[in-house]
Amino acid sequence: MPACAVPPEVEAILLSMGYPEIRRCTKHKVSFHATYFLDFAGPLPSGAEGRAVLQMIGSQLGDKGLFHLQKPISAESIVRATALAQDAGIRVPQILASGKVESWGPLSDVPFLVYEFVNTATVEDERVAPGKDLRLAISDVQEKLKCLSLTGVNTEPLPRFEDCFEFTAYLRQLAEQIQAPDLVEALLNMDRSLRTAGITPIPPTLIHQDLNDGNVLCSPDSSGQWKFDALIDWEGAVVGDSRLAYEHGEPWNALGKLARVVKIRWLMAVASGTLQDAALPRCCAEELVEDYEELSDFLVRSGWLKFVQPLPRLS
Repeated sequence: MPACAVPPEVEAILLSMGYPEIRRCTKHKVSFHATYFLDFAGPLPSGAEGRAVLQMIGSQLGDKGLFHLQKPISAESIVRATALAQDAGIRVPQILASGKVESWGPLSDVPFLVYEFVNTATVEDERVAPGKDLRLAISDVQEKLKCLSLTGVNTEPLPRFEDCFEFTAYLRQLAEQIQAPDLVEALLNMDRSLRTAGITPIPPTLIHQDLNDGNVLCSPDSSGQWKFDALIDWEGAVVGDSRLAYEHGEPWNALGKLARVVKIRWLMAVASGTLQDAALPRCCAEELVEDYEELSDFLVRSGWLKFVQPLPRLS
């Protein structure tokens, strides 16, 4: 991926909106997507300091357990997620601009977003909130999200599952597509286990899926206690049963791992040509499959799968 070159489409849309020229572009990180800091020649139209964040959306599918293959990650899905988060009372960076870049390195039609720069003491992998303060901030975010019922609310184009049973049914559909009877059986057993445990549907809410010390931005106040600044990185946002993401006991833990195994097996079936009537979403396949053995081993040890199915070889 290009190191520090601002795509002309990004610069053009910002100039058309009255932004000053971009003086410097600095790469922050590259994973499934790429993030850059933009330094402008002067203050922004809002009067804020001349800095913003550019995110290039490189992958249509991430590594989280909740996903829908017909609802790819896009600029529009992130815009919708951040708007819903604001409705829940959560501070998120303002989206200043969005669009699509025709060509970016080896990729084409790449969505992008430009966000406000949030002044925070959090620097990912370098300086983060202490454990207790971070847990309080994450708990507050989770509670606010869980309190905003999205029943009857249009949440397009976000992936959405009305309840956990709809999610297991979707995973079973994918397993049937790739003719994986071991996964179909596991998902039928999972559905049965959820119902036997007395788990009943709850209203769907917005789920972030990556509440960690690099995304939950915090800064210390005058007393030294770290307080919440903003929540970033909404690419993995979905709408569904919050227990699918925030409950770590069983069977929720096993369901999350099973979902990732289904996703990996489906992707590999398409990539190898075994499943021919499906399009492969743009994604970092190497990163998605790297945990396959570990996930499958867990599911075998816990009785959900009988064996680890080898992945097909790619030609």
